[in-house]
Amino acid sequence: MERPSGYLDVDLVVARRGDVLETRVLDSPAGETATLSAPWPSTHGDDKVVGDALFAALLPGEVRLRYEKSTDRALASGLGVRVVLRFEGGADELPWELLRDPDRFTFLGLDPWRAVVRCTEMSAREATTSSATPLRILLAVSTPDGTPAIDAAAEIMSIQSRLRPFSWGAAVEVVTLRTASLDLIRETLQAKEFHVFHYIGHGVHPAGGIGHLDLTAEDGTTISSRSADEIAAILAASPSLRLAVLNCCDSAVKERSDPFAGTAAAFVRAGIPAVVAMRRAITDTAAVAFADEFYATLIESGGLVEPAVARGRAALLAADGPVSTEWSAVALHLGSSISADQARIPVPGLDRDVRFTVSHPAALRPTVWEPMLFFAHHGERITTESGVVVDQSAEVEDQVKAFFGGTPTATTATPSSQPLPRGAGLVVRPDVPDVKCSPAQAAVTWTGEIAQLTFLLRAGTERAGTTVDGHLRVFSGPLLIAEAPLTLAVGGAEPAPPQEHPVERFRRIFPCYAPEDGGLVEGVVAVAEALGDGYLSEIVAERRSGAPIDWMRSKIAEADSFQLFWSRNSMTSATCRSEWEEALAARGDGFVRPLYWEEPFPRSDGLPPPGLAALRFVRLPLPTATVNGSLWAAREPELDPGPSTGWNLPPVPAPVGAPAPAPAPSSPAAPAPSLPPRDTWSLPGDLGRAPGHGPPRAAPGLVRAAGSGLGMLAGLILTVTGIIGGTAMSAFPGDSGHRTYWWRIIIGVLLLVISLIPLVRRRR
Repeated sequence: MERPSGYLDVDLVVARRGDVLETRVLDSPAGETATLSAPWPSTHGDDKVVGDALFAALLPGEVRLRYEKSTDRALASGLGVRVVLRFEGGADELPWELLRDPDRFTFLGLDPWRAVVRCTEMSAREATTSSATPLRILLAVSTPDGTPAIDAAAEIMSIQSRLRPFSWGAAVEVVTLRTASLDLIRETLQAKEFHVFHYIGHGVHPAGGIGHLDLTAEDGTTISSRSADEIAAILAASPSLRLAVLNCCDSAVKERSDPFAGTAAAFVRAGIPAVVAMRRAITDTAAVAFADEFYATLIESGGLVEPAVARGRAALLAADGPVSTEWSAVALHLGSSISADQARIPVPGLDRDVRFTVSHPAALRPTVWEPMLFFAHHGERITTESGVVVDQSAEVEDQVKAFFGGTPTATTATPSSQPLPRGAGLVVRPDVPDVKCSPAQAAVTWTGEIAQLTFLLRAGTERAGTTVDGHLRVFSGPLLIAEAPLTLAVGGAEPAPPQEHPVERFRRIFPCYAPEDGGLVEGVVAVAEALGDGYLSEIVAERRSGAPIDWMRSKIAEADSFQLFWSRNSMTSATCRSEWEEALAARGDGFVRPLYWEEPFPRSDGLPPPGLAALRFVRLPLPTATVNGSLWAAREPELDPGPSTGWNLPPVPAPVGAPAPAPAPSSPAAPAPSLPPRDTWSLPGDLGRAPGHGPPRAAPGLVRAAGSGLGMLAGLILTVTGIIGGTAMSAFPGDSGHRTYWWRIIIGVLLLVISLIPLVRRRR
């Protein structure tokens, strides 16, 4: 296993008694020990020398034996071991992050399986009921006038780029305060539920005084130095907050002091379970490198802070130049009442086996609306928290059989080309020539459970006896993560056999775009780069620097795919024209893959030219506002209002927490399809769960119509009998009989009026 699933603690009490270091095992899987002593270790020499001295002084005799046995038991269970240091008498001033095992020749602080944490006494904290979706991170930046310059923009960009693949469907939300005052931090924490507080700025620790952070005053420019206790009180008022990261960076480090001495401990005492703090000021380069690797590992490890800190340190050690010496500045502080499981941050789960299954009738009947089912599900068996093994692929197969019954179907299963975080929003868009689809596209949220959508397909009579080829594309943000081929036989044509189609993933994509569209294109590039593709970013960087046309031609020849970003800008660009002509001439139309996002489709006299017009242009599922707005803003696709049918179609809900989708532009209404003989089909239920398929239910429209008819009939009978009876009774003296028949008339008229209301509304 690459990373541990959790940790077992070796809890040590470490005290300084003059020139002696005392250690006692307070608790461990291998038992306790009495207090043992060792000479106070020297901190002179390189990191290896200091690390060996610290290890020997901390783990003498019986203490080391307990540590070794605990480590063996933890590793045998697939867990890591966590050395928890509780300090007394000033023992915390030693650089314990340099602990080095001389037998294994490794630093414990660089090993995800052997964590070293500084423990601070804290009161027990109630477990919060905060949901893991979305994970919210508050970036508080403070660079007021009079403080050394910090390249905060680079660190912010690094964090956002790392987390961008998780932010498409609001699985992760990053909020940035660029001039962070204490009052602004308070207001932001009160407005939403945050889980991580990340500070980028300077810390001050006067000799013998309390640690301070240099926040920004409310005027946005001057320094507002606030004590650690003041800031901790504000943070502790947010019960969902699980982690604070204090990243102090200075591009001109002169003094190797501890800028956050006492601040991390103050945060933990106030109730923040985990604090990552720098023991000395580090360079901008180191701050960016650590944050980049830290957040990537935090997500991948399921929210464990310990391996994220270890991987962040390792990234600094592996860097070139002086940055490699700064890894030991990173310290992890935990509260005394926090177990290894409680220190876990509620990050969204990451699923690497997501599969998309599409099922439809083997043959479409011309002019009849036929259903097509779409499922997002796990491709492998999963084990629930209760230990139950679930096979979602088999469940989807059962649902398809229950829905279609004995009707022949065609089914394809396509894996996602990227891991998907829980809470990611997906946009599903069928694209089949000459076949109408309702809705034109739909949104769904991946939660780890089976998610389902229903589309209706309608082929015209002109396609009878033919086979139509198309695709169903799945987007996560701007990234195409699956492309399932659709082969639809119309009117008896032989369908293609069911098969699984992996999506083709291009590793070297040449982007062709106009400079005016650079913002959108660079957003797509950032996503690709975050997922491991660097070819796109190289082209974009060279294009920005004015690379010659010959260099661009050589890159076109090396590319696997030529991605044309078609817009009103690129279609009139001479540079773009020369590049797409070069691509078409050199590699053919299969090499060029045009995209567009503007509505209506950009065209002009002679544009697109015949060579391009013959290609299929794929539309990115982004609203028009994206061209001038943010590519990463959460927006929902426009949904087709759908055909007018007699079926009770299930609604297509937007992802959880997303705004309601805007209606699609109006278009001529399609004729209502005739009900097919397959009248026993029952359409799926709500999205986001595996629906049940019971016996067919009558359409609510038919029930309402039957109810209105019965009401009118009863009203007519009562009214007529009342009139006849009242007339007959008028021949007899007295009025008691008259009252009885007048009540029949009144009730009958009321029933008539009530029964007519639905018919009047339907007319309107």
